[in-house]
Amino acid sequence: MTKITYQNPETGEVISKTLDISKEKLQQIEEETKPILEEDKLQQLIDNIDISAELKILLDKVRTFTVKIGEKVIQIGRKVIEFLIAVYLKYPNTVKGALIGAILGFLLTQIPMIGFIFSWAIPLLALIGGIKGFLEDSHGAIIDNIKKLINEMFKAWKDLK
Repeated sequence: MTKITYQNPETGEVISKTLDISKEKLQQIEEETKPILEEDKLQQLIDNIDISAELKILLDKVRTFTVKIGEKVIQIGRKVIEFLIAVYLKYPNTVKGALIGAILGFLLTQIPMIGFIFSWAIPLLALIGGIKGFLEDSHGAIIDNIKKLINEMFKAWKDLK
């Protein structure tokens, strides 16, 4: 049995769970989640992306998220950011559209007294923005390419329950 631990970035609460993970599976997870980019190159890519400063701060928060599996510290947030950057570099309008839609939906939820009514708007506006960007980006099988990229980057995680 292997203990998996992480800290909730919002509350600071440490959460842990024990799973049966073989040494081979743990090695596979560690190998697949090794950083592709050096830290300075990743930071340079984040700095050069054409998004707001607030989104860059959010990306930086996600980048620092780690999970401890046994004695190994896995930089899962960094891997997620590498994935997002890879998708952004290949399909910038799709990602921008989804982000803008999600932000607009989030802003609607911040309206005092009635904001909670608009909670449904976040995924809907993100979807609409993503579709609009997708139509601008579409050069063939974007969805298949994204699925392949996700499967390659996180294939060792499929069997964990």
